[in-house]
Amino acid sequence: MILKNSRNFKNTLLSLITAFVMLFSMSYCDSPDEREGENGFTDEELQLFVEAVEQIMPLQQMSQMQVMEEIDDQEDITPEKFQEINQSIQMGAEPEATEEEMDAFEVAMENIEEIQKEFEETLMEAVEETGLSYQRYEEILDAYEEDPELQERIHSILEEQQPQEPMQEQPMQEPPQQEPPQQEQPPIE
Repeated sequence: MILKNSRNFKNTLLSLITAFVMLFSMSYCDSPDEREGENGFTDEELQLFVEAVEQIMPLQQMSQMQVMEEIDDQEDITPEKFQEINQSIQMGAEPEATEEEMDAFEVAMENIEEIQKEFEETLMEAVEETGLSYQRYEEILDAYEEDPELQERIHSILEEQQPQEPMQEQPMQEPPQQEPPQQEQPPIE
């Protein structure tokens, strides 16, 4: 559960935005030339962007868990070997792997691509529910990665949100039930 009042919320949100950009950059990034000059975002658009990211975070976490489960479910390849093969392929090198490992890698990748496709569809719906177009969301996301001034504007929006939601308004959660500690009995004499 994400607590918006936590001091770590801002850092968590920013980390997840950055992780999101990195994890799905191959799917969403335009060429660097298309990103240049994209800095005319209104405060309202940035507010909607932050709201969209808040909606997307749990979806992204679920998608990441599905990807990890898919890799873990492969019997003929370890997660470490999967990562090694993936890195080799991304660098254009021939992976050092057995035929069974390559087969498991290919099956996992096909399933991961399907997970990513489903996530993209859900992502688009979640973004558009905030009132921000998906295209504009992508423009802000791309610019966020490159533009320190934009990063600062988004950080400011996050900071402004925190005082608006005081802790007193959050419902109290019951602490987990614990058995009372057993007291040592004095020795019977």
